[in-house]
Amino acid sequence: MKKKIAVIANGWYNRGLSDIMKGITAYTGQRGIDVFLFLTYSTFRDSVEYNDGEFNIHRLPKYDDYDGVIFIPDSLSSPREAERLRSEFVDNGVKAVSVGTQVEGLSYVSCNNYESMCVMCRHLAKDHDIKRAAFIAGHKDNAESNERLNGCRDTFDKYGIRLDDRDVFYCNWEYEAVVKAAKKIATDKRGLPDVIVCANDVGAMAVCATLENMGYSIPKDVKVTGYDNVYLTRAFSPSITTMAQPYEEMGYDSALAIYEMAQSDQCVVKNSISKLIIGESCGCAHDEAALSARKKLAAENFLTSENNIIFERTSIDIENAIFKSKSYEDLSAVLQEYFKANHEYERDGFAIVLKHAYAQNIYSDDTDLKEMGYGRSMKVVVALSKNKAYGIDDFETKDLIPQYKNTKGSHVYVISSLHSRNNIFGYVIMKDAMDHVEDRSLYAYMSRLGESFEKYRKIMRLDQVNARLRELSVKDSLTGLYNRYGYDSVIRKRYINDLSKSERDVIIFIDINRLKYINDTFGHLQGDMAIRTIGTVINECIPKEWVAIRYGGDEFLIFGALKEEPSVDYLCERLTSTIEKRGEELRLPYRLSASCGHLVTDPSSDMTLEQYVETADKYMYENKRRSYLKEQQ
Repeated sequence: MKKKIAVIANGWYNRGLSDIMKGITAYTGQRGIDVFLFLTYSTFRDSVEYNDGEFNIHRLPKYDDYDGVIFIPDSLSSPREAERLRSEFVDNGVKAVSVGTQVEGLSYVSCNNYESMCVMCRHLAKDHDIKRAAFIAGHKDNAESNERLNGCRDTFDKYGIRLDDRDVFYCNWEYEAVVKAAKKIATDKRGLPDVIVCANDVGAMAVCATLENMGYSIPKDVKVTGYDNVYLTRAFSPSITTMAQPYEEMGYDSALAIYEMAQSDQCVVKNSISKLIIGESCGCAHDEAALSARKKLAAENFLTSENNIIFERTSIDIENAIFKSKSYEDLSAVLQEYFKANHEYERDGFAIVLKHAYAQNIYSDDTDLKEMGYGRSMKVVVALSKNKAYGIDDFETKDLIPQYKNTKGSHVYVISSLHSRNNIFGYVIMKDAMDHVEDRSLYAYMSRLGESFEKYRKIMRLDQVNARLRELSVKDSLTGLYNRYGYDSVIRKRYINDLSKSERDVIIFIDINRLKYINDTFGHLQGDMAIRTIGTVINECIPKEWVAIRYGGDEFLIFGALKEEPSVDYLCERLTSTIEKRGEELRLPYRLSASCGHLVTDPSSDMTLEQYVETADKYMYENKRRSYLKEQQ
């Protein structure tokens, strides 16, 4: 059996994740091991419903089917979900390695955040004249952020540098919160601190940009430092002084640890210290690497802007392809046709897999879609393999990847939840698509795809409701037959169509005998029963392709294409006899009967549809009169 590793991480951790994955694949690629990256895009700011939709992907795999799991708990933006996964791994004896944070019961590969931040702050204390500091933290419950904060506070204490609690800002790793904190620091009556230490580089760049927009100069007015050494820190102006975590080394060691555990069945612990990277933001010498990084970034920004236009057009094209489908039954064929011709972004190995509940609920409520987890089987709506597109109606969920058994070599499968809020539709597979994770385009792709499938459900539901309303508008509520509106919208259209093809039609007019007597003697409920019973008999007796309407209170009209003229007489006899027999079966307190009149249209005649109906009505009354005379004899 092919070896495989599961990785659980958040895509917003993209730069660290990218390097960690490079380290992991450096190990797995040499050994033909596949990597399954279960990727989420959760944040502390997002609603519980949205995050539940993201986290549902963690419930897809059966983890003991893998050689082990590499787990980046602090990237998930949810201590609750991180603890749920930890408990699942421990309780089921899954070989799991936590990256970045020590987690009870699991092996871990980490960079010592506390000691690394001590290195940063010793540089600030010894090489710069720091008297007061502020700290931009992540989430207050995030272990990495708290280790960095404690390292900063303890080091500054040794050098007599103040870091008051009021100068610590918990920003949940969110850009908007950092901007708000930077503005608050800038407008503090005490003035700017000497340095703003940030728990990550994105925060540092947000602080620099915000303060410079307010008219301050970095590092002249205030020094700023970051952490992580993400790619943009070199190209940013000023380049950011930061700590470079050995992410690739950590990724390689985490994969190695899984197979070391297999040998010893013992937890593995690996630790390292980040490297201080001097930039311009702390006031040190000019960063020589910054110029080349900025030139490279300018070229990348141009390509990114052009690719964004293409990407936006692709997203619109996918949505339009989905909306081309007129029903869920043909959705798979429509998407297969589209992706077979258009898959530059998705590439070979792409698949959209939907829960059966998506189709079952397309015309009803969302209850089943909100259930966490996945069923025993799912529907592969579209999958790509060797430039061919195909689908699978009943796909075993445990198999996870369509046609996986046929793959060779070492690959990375990125698997993300397809959902809208906590309406969970299924999942999407991208094969060897880490570039989409690195540039964060996969987040936009998955968001748009989830929205498109949600809109499609709403459109299908709206179409169903409209169809039902149209049906109600032309249907008689008592009998279920068409009403007088149905006469215009259905019978008239059929007549005109048949006339254009010189085809003859049958028109039968039926009238209930003595309905006024039934209403007056037995009450209107019994009158309604008579009408409903005759409507039921008509539905049972006429050919399926024929149409019947309740033309008036006690009148019915039947319309259909003529096939055998003698059969019309037989049909009328069957209708009248069945009506009487049904009344007897129901033991009605009156004799239920009806009279019929019919005729066949002549395409060569100048008669209108209304004239044919009037003539059929006339024939019916002649038959009714003869019937009365016969009864009186």
